[in-house]
Formats: sequence, C-alpha cells, structure tokens
Amino acid sequence: MCAGCQATGRCRFGMRLQPVGDGSIAGTAYFTAEHEGAGGVVHGGSSMGALDEACGAVVIATGAISVTAEMTVKFRRPVPVEHELAVRAWGESRDARGHWIINAELSLPGEARALCSARARFVEMDPARHYSRFRDSMARRSGSVS
Repeated sequence: MCAGCQATGRCRFGMRLQPVGDGSIAGTAYFTAEHEGAGGVVHGGSSMGALDEACGAVVIATGAISVTAEMTVKFRRPVPVEHELAVRAWGESRDARGHWIINAELSLPGEARALCSARARFVEMDPARHYSRFRDSMARRSGSVS
C-alpha cells in the first residue's frame, strides 16, 4: 500500500493484492463514485494509479523497493465504478541494474479480456538516498534548508 493510503489505513482504489506462487500479483480493486470521470466510468487517472500500484507490488513482493520510471496504458473498454474488478500484474524482465519491465491489467471477474492494461518500467532504489536527494532538491528550490 502506498504511503498516502497507509495514512488512512485503506487503499483509495479498494485494492487487495496478494503474491501468487509464480511471482505475479493477483487481487481485486473497487472504485467508488469518487473515482468517476463521467457516465459511470472510472477516471483514467484512477485506473492508471491502480495499475501503477499493482506493478509496484510485483517488485515489493521480492523484498526490493522501486519507483516508476515510465508507464504506458492502453484503455480498451470503460472501467465501471462500483464493481469489483480483477487485478493482475506480472514481471516480464529484470536486468542487472534493477530495472524491471512489469505488466498489469484490470478486468471484470471471469473475463479474459482486459478493460485496461499497462506496461511499465520500474527502477530499484535505496529509499533513504532517493528521498533525501528529493528533499534536498526541493529545499534548494524553495530557498530553505531541510
């Protein structure tokens, strides 16, 4: 669960994810009406956030920490609000530098065809170093010292 959701004790995308024996992640998502873009359809940004979270869970399941470097999303069919959805994510590759290619998809339960899917590159990193550099960069930008 991301830091923002950890603070509230619940995933804002209603996601419940579990590692599967083959290294993939599977679970469910449930978008409430607050995620509606229009017409009973989940806003694309919320769908993308859920796909990103699922991709990140693949790396976390290995004990590594990573950040999203890039992600391409394909919206195939409307993602409905207030319906349970199936979530699946799996690693395609990981190189020696800790760069992962990960795929994820949201679908209606029992349907093989994805509503939307993502292919993302994640990069393993040291959280203390990564976020320290970020805070220092922001402090320099605002003229304050952290």
